[in-house]
Amino acid sequence: MRTNPAMKEFGEWMIKPELGRDPKYIQGSGPYKLAEWITNDRVILNRNPNYTNKGNSPLGAVYPDTLIYKLIADWNATVTAIKSRDIDVIEFLQPPYFVKLDTNVQPFIKKKTFPLGAFVLINWNLQRPFFKDPKVRMALAHLVDRQSIIQKILFGLAEPTQSPVAFWRKEYNKDLPLISYDPDMAKRMLDSAGWKDHDGDGILDKEINGKFVPLKFAFLTNAGNEVRKNILLIIAEAMRKVGIDADVQTTEWSIFLDRLRDHDFDAAYGSWQADPYETDNFQLYHSSQAKNRGSNYSDYESPVADKLLEDIRSEFDENKRMELQKQFQKVFYEDQANCILWVVDNATVWVDRFDNVTFNSYRPGYNVAWWKVRGANLKASAK
Repeated sequence: MRTNPAMKEFGEWMIKPELGRDPKYIQGSGPYKLAEWITNDRVILNRNPNYTNKGNSPLGAVYPDTLIYKLIADWNATVTAIKSRDIDVIEFLQPPYFVKLDTNVQPFIKKKTFPLGAFVLINWNLQRPFFKDPKVRMALAHLVDRQSIIQKILFGLAEPTQSPVAFWRKEYNKDLPLISYDPDMAKRMLDSAGWKDHDGDGILDKEINGKFVPLKFAFLTNAGNEVRKNILLIIAEAMRKVGIDADVQTTEWSIFLDRLRDHDFDAAYGSWQADPYETDNFQLYHSSQAKNRGSNYSDYESPVADKLLEDIRSEFDENKRMELQKQFQKVFYEDQANCILWVVDNATVWVDRFDNVTFNSYRPGYNVAWWKVRGANLKASAK
């Protein structure tokens, strides 16, 4: 391939970014076809007349002729757009904006919250010397005031959890103790792990490999998400009060993802979408997934957890598999490679001009192809 000019020419043609956005080259058998993709503006899909499942079952029903997915980078502008009916649906509206959206003032707007299983977490980079001890990681978990943050920042639109498995799932381990907000306990745990203020500068430190290392690190999250940033500032302040120097840094989304994959961070705030079916945590927490820019961002390596994750995949007896699932959650909880915080409620907003509006447990939680534009004889466009 390296020496064949034709192969090289074909390869260079195939990787052109515009080919991934040109309707001429995007083919499929689904209900819609790509009509237009304008970078940083919109994606337009038109009904596919050759849809293989049309009319054969309720699941194959497709009503809007056109779907327009609009990119709006600012939350205030997003709210303004739905108030002016420039858009019809907001898949997820951040809690501060969601609760302030008054449907009495704008009665043509509907809103709904429902759990999708998205759990929020802090990834500790276990390559960093101050995060190698699970006792330290558990101490840090006791410095997160989950209930207060949920009420004050998330306006009650979340449920605290300790597990990467959704709490309504059969395999969820209900026996994991609640991690309380307890700064005094955190200080005692850090002290017993050898983290003390040896030099009197107000920052805890510990001798590691013959050198005193301060408990100083940065939280990383994506820029433009003020809710995430505010949450981290609250957590960082709680840590400062017990002698931990924690900073908050933000970066552009693509760079944020690259740094996670490259383990180029101290601690990172993020979330994962849990499955609506039985959970498989192999991709997130098996040691093999820490390599080659996999999804095990914390570089978590545990022979016990690895064996459980492998056995879960090969065990056909459901009762035995449920027990293995719960054992894995217990091991992961005790290791605290991630500080799992809460499950967020999905907050969806839409303009009330549709019938057959339904919600489900598959992200994004609804299928606009099933929504019927009221009074349009099933032939209308949805934005």
